[in-house]
Amino acid sequence: MTTTANPPIERISMGAIPAAIWRNVSDKNVVRYGVSFERTYRDANGDSKSSKYYGRDECLLLVKVADRAHTRIVELIDEDRARERKAREGQPAEAGSPAPATAHEGR
Repeated sequence: MTTTANPPIERISMGAIPAAIWRNVSDKNVVRYGVSFERTYRDANGDSKSSKYYGRDECLLLVKVADRAHTRIVELIDEDRARERKAREGQPAEAGSPAPATAHEGR
């Protein structure tokens, strides 16, 4: 699947545990949503750093963020499908909506 570089469409966070939700469209107009997790912290010098490693006390928080991200991705897929239905029925799309796609993967 070929994708173009794009910023995350949404971010969800709890404490220092953020999730970024990504929308990618292939050359065949198939939409895929994905999520990345990256913990932020400050080092001894006060510089901002990031890590993909989580301590014992962060594991449950990571699960909660992942659950929220999953729920939001399901909602985004439902919104896409509603826009596709409206487009097929000749109704105008909502302003600021991403272009409809023909198929989804991963649900």
